[in-house]
Amino acid sequence: MKSSIRRHHYRRLQNKRKNYWLSVTGEKLSAKVLGMVVSTPHPCSCRGCGNPRKHENEKTMQERRNLIEET
Repeated sequence: MKSSIRRHHYRRLQNKRKNYWLSVTGEKLSAKVLGMVVSTPHPCSCRGCGNPRKHENEKTMQERRNLIEET
């Protein structure tokens, strides 16, 4: 991808995500934090944001079929 298109999409995402991680006081994000939001919109990997297999020990369909076949 050309650098001009990459810069365009970076600025587009900055504009779109400038209100993602608002602080409790409602302050605007600093340039450093806004750059983090553009590259990683999810602030954490907690139970609500993260992979459900990690937190709830869910199995994939393939793993469930394998368990059925073994028994």
